[in-house]
This record gives sequence, C-alpha cells and structure tokens, in this order.
Amino acid sequence: MAELAINKPRELLKGIISQMQDFREQVGNVEDLKGEIKKAQGEAETWKHNLSMIKHEFAEVEGGIKKFQQQGVELNRQLDALNAEIRTKTGERDHLVREIQDIRSRISAW
Repeated sequence: MAELAINKPRELLKGIISQMQDFREQVGNVEDLKGEIKKAQGEAETWKHNLSMIKHEFAEVEGGIKKFQQQGVELNRQLDALNAEIRTKTGERDHLVREIQDIRSRISAW
C-alpha cells in the first residue's frame, strides 16, 4: 500500500509535467502566430503605403488630364474665333473681288 501511495504523486507529477509540456508547445505556437501576425501587419502597412502613393500619382495624372482638357477647350474656343474671322475676311475679300470686277467691266465698257 505504501508503494501505491508513492506512485500516485509520481503519476500526478508526470501528468502535470505532460500538461506543462503541452502548454509550453501551445505558448510556442501562440508566439509563432504573433510573429506571423506582425509580419502580416508589416506587409499590410507596406500595401497601405503603396496604395497611398498610387492614389497620389493618380491624382496628379488626373490633374494633368484636367489641365489638358481645359487647354483643349481654350484652343477650341480660339479655333472657333479664328474660323469666324476667316469667314468674315473671306466675305470681305469676295466683296472686294466683285467690286474690282465691276470696276474693270466699267473701264472696259468706257
């Protein structure tokens, strides 16, 4: 019976040691997961930074496009004004050509 009483604490200690080894392994797994989480957070920060840079570049390109659009609108306005001036000058020239032809025909008839 004395041997039975001695074996109980030994079995109990073996069980506790086994549970502590399991616990140590689980803590190690948790530490590994913490490392993976930190790594993933670092990668996420890198992606956030890259995305921020892309957004900034996109905004710059978009601003450039708007500037070119505004320049295009202004150039079209100038083109329309020049076309109107050409039509006016062409009309004036045609009027002068008719007057010159009229004067020539009067001189010939004289």
